[in-house]
Order: sequence, then C-alpha cells, then structure tokens
Amino acid sequence: MDTNMGAESEEVRFEDLDLVYIIPFDLGAPIEAEDLKELLERFSERYKMVEGIWIPPSEEGRPTPQFVYRKAKELGIEDAEKISIEELMKNEKLREEIDKAHTMFEAIFSADSDVLDPEYLELGRYARLKLTDLNVSIKDPELSYLNELKCELYLLLHCAGICVLTSWIHLNGNFSTDDLIKIERKLYYAESTIKDPFENIKEGTLYEFIEQEIIKPLWAVLFESEHGNYDTAFYALKKGDIAGDKIKEKLKTSYFPVSRVVCIRKHRCNGKCATAEDTVERHLKDIAGIYGTHGAWRYCREDATRKVLGENLSLDVHYAIFVSGAVSLFLGSTTLDEELKFAKDKELAYRLVELILVQPVEFLSLSGMILRVYTSVYRNKFREFRERKKRGEIVRPSEVAEIREGLMDGLEEYNNVSLFIKDPERSIMEHGKERLRLSGEADALKSLLKELDDMARTFYEEEALKEQVELAARQEDLSRKQVLLTILFGVFGAFQALEYLEPKLGFPYALAVTLAIFTLIYLFYYKLYPYIRGKLHLFRRKKAE
Repeated sequence: MDTNMGAESEEVRFEDLDLVYIIPFDLGAPIEAEDLKELLERFSERYKMVEGIWIPPSEEGRPTPQFVYRKAKELGIEDAEKISIEELMKNEKLREEIDKAHTMFEAIFSADSDVLDPEYLELGRYARLKLTDLNVSIKDPELSYLNELKCELYLLLHCAGICVLTSWIHLNGNFSTDDLIKIERKLYYAESTIKDPFENIKEGTLYEFIEQEIIKPLWAVLFESEHGNYDTAFYALKKGDIAGDKIKEKLKTSYFPVSRVVCIRKHRCNGKCATAEDTVERHLKDIAGIYGTHGAWRYCREDATRKVLGENLSLDVHYAIFVSGAVSLFLGSTTLDEELKFAKDKELAYRLVELILVQPVEFLSLSGMILRVYTSVYRNKFREFRERKKRGEIVRPSEVAEIREGLMDGLEEYNNVSLFIKDPERSIMEHGKERLRLSGEADALKSLLKELDDMARTFYEEEALKEQVELAARQEDLSRKQVLLTILFGVFGAFQALEYLEPKLGFPYALAVTLAIFTLIYLFYYKLYPYIRGKLHLFRRKKAE
C-alpha cells in the first residue's frame, strides 16, 4: 500500500508521528545500588550496543569507550584504539559527533532530573542507557509501504531487578485512521530485515530481535555463578547455549507486556482544527480508534467513545494527552507546529513535548512490573509454605519475616518510582495508575503483608506450643524416671525388710509386710500419682487463665 493511499471516505489524515514501544522485563534478581555501576561497566564492555550511560544524580551522561572508538574510526582518526579516551575527547569534531548522536539521550535524562524528586534521584536506584540505533526494513506485505525505518533504543535499568526498554520509531506519511491502527498493532511483530551499525543483519521481527539481542544478554547475572564468571555466562546466553526453560526457572516472571505510545504531530482534515481540542471534538471516533477501540471505532457511540478516551491530561490547548494500558496517545496540532517551527532543532523540540507523556508511561511500566514481580514471588512463597505445612514440615517465623521484609522493599520501590514533583507528569502518573489498576495491585500487596503477619503469628504460636509440648514431655519422662527409681529402691527396701523381719516375726508375717509394701508402691504409682498429677495440671491451667 502506498503511504499516500487510503480510504477516500476518511476525513482526517495523519502525518509525521512517533510510534514508541515500551517493554518492561524482569532481570530475575535485584541489584544493590552500590553494584549498579559495576554491572553496567561489565555489561557495556562486552555489549557493543551500549553507547551511553547515565546514573542519577549525575548531571551528565557519558559515552562508552566502545562508542567513542567507533565514532573516531568513522571520522578517520588514525590509530584511534591506541589513544586514550581522554585524549580522543579533546578532538572537537569527535565531540560534536558524539553530542549530536546523544542529543535525545541527554534530553531524556535531563527530563528525569527536572521532574523526579531530587531525593529519589540521590539514591541512584536506576540507570539509563543509550543503545545503538537500528535500521528496520519491513517485509510484511501489509506494512511494506513503510519502507526503511529508524529505530532508536533506550534502556532503563532499575535496582529492583526490572528493565524498561523504549523503542522510538519515526513515521512520515499520509495515514488513515485504519492505517495507523494497523501500524501500531503490527509493526512490532512484522517480519523485517534489521541492521545495526556493525554490519550485522538479522531476519525476523523487532520483537524477536529485542528478546534475543537485548534482553537475553542482560540475564548473564543469573548464570554467573553456574558458568564460573560473567563473561562465560554472557557469551553462553548470546550464543543460545542456555535453554529457555532454564532461564524461565530463574525469572520471577517471563511475561513482557508491550505498551504503545502514539505521538501524532500533524494531521490534515477538511475542518478547521487549529488546536488539539478542536481535533478531539471534530474527530472523536478517529482518535478513540487509534487510542483503544480499534476496528470498531466507526460504530462506537459518542458517550462510549468519550469514556474510552478518558481525561485529557494536557495542560496546554496545543496538544492532548490520553493514557491507558495498551495504548497512550499524544496529539499535536497546527498551533503546536507553528509554535515549534522556529526551534533550532524542530525534531528535538517535538520529542521534548512528547516526553511529557512517554516518560511517565515508562515509569508506569516499571511500576507495574515491580508489582507483578513481587506479587508473583510472594504468591509462590505462600504456596510453598502451605505445601510444607501439609507435609508436616516446620515453617519458621524467621522465614516469614524475611519474605515480609522483601515485600516491604517492593512496595517502597513502587512508591518511590512514582515520585514526580511536577505537572502534568505527576498527574499523568497518578491517572495512569488508576487506568492500569496499579493502585489495586498495590493494595493487594499490602493485604499480603497482613496475611504474612497472621501467618508469622500462627507459626510462632505453633512453634511455641511445640516447644511447650516437648518441654512437658521431657518433664514427664523425668518424672517417670524418678518414680521408677523410687520403685526400684522401694523393691530393694522391701527385700531388705523381709530379710530383717523374718528372724523376728517368722517368714509368713515378714512376707505379709513385704507384700503390703509392694501394694503401697503399686497404688502410689498407678493410682495416686496420676491423680495428683492431673489435679496439679488443672490447678496450673486455672492459674494461667
């Protein structure tokens, strides 16, 4: 299909837009903040797709040595690999090229510094990475008219053991509503030829490339001990030597949800839609179709369509912002385009406005995955505890306390990543949590805390009762031994009495006295002693009550 073709009945056409895919995934294990820098160093040394790193609260990101040397080689600097990074960065032309390549990356982490709570940034709980750009040639017949696309990749790595990969794809064309719906839903899974700057060519989908070439290498930390060192594990994953089932066993969740942000900069229509508000009012069904109703958008009632869209979270009439689970929408306008046309870098100027939506959606995805991971872990632990109890095994309160502490950490991470200090980002985050039902998931985790408290109390009481029973059994055993010793000595005493009394009383009388002694011992041990013990037990219980 030609990009200039479309259903003639369509009144509105969409031009010049960014399609952003946001993919959170589990690393399998949390990372201590003090270890984050070391992990990134090890990863970036072996993974040449990493071009830049930023760890808050630093005000500047830094290019990786591999990226600096690659750019130096592209500029024709002789024997660049023999020159130190510090010396190379003194080259003005090289510095300009690196700054140009990292313009968007700098805009992203600068936005973090601007809108996130400074106290949270000081903790250094996450890092942002700039990865290499990809050239994606679409082979899918339904989308082949898109030709070659540039895909920009950025990675957020959080100490909770969660990553968020963000893929920016720019689209120029003349798209109908149906075209745009098809593109946003199918592009990520479309058969393509994917090229990187290192002349590597992969056939497959963007989804497959991201899983195999970006996500898998990050799992090396899970297999470091098994393979002897990080390098061996890293290359084993890269080569596919570690089976998928083995990876899944290590992960808390293997589910990678994909959120899409559609950023429409321009549109054309027969009406006079100057502002974004005008566009929403005049083309309500089209906008709702792109946003969520999809193929049924033509047949939606107006009230249902408005319900699907929800609240416009923009503070500015020049653009509109709508947030949901699967698709979020940024809608520009003629007035916004006029406002930005004098910007020194119009592309960057548009991206900065789009980041107002994309950035909170990244953190919403991060928050959702944190909740999903911790919920999964502790649900599994609950099942394990119950199974152990059924088998008669002991679950110690200290084990429950350890799980509870981890759960508290998860809730703290969830609360911290929501710390936006400015609007509209703060409002987008809070509204998004409601639309994605994250608040309900957080409440469910809080209820798990109560379950853990109840479980710990039950296990403590059971353990205390068991100790009391064991103590009582030991005391009972000791009492029996004492009685047996008494009987034993009594028997010996009886025989001594028989020997003593026989010369004086005669054998029949002496025997009668001895039998009387045996009878008294029997009555004491089997009759009187249990009676006294029972009375004492009742007395102790009443006293305890």
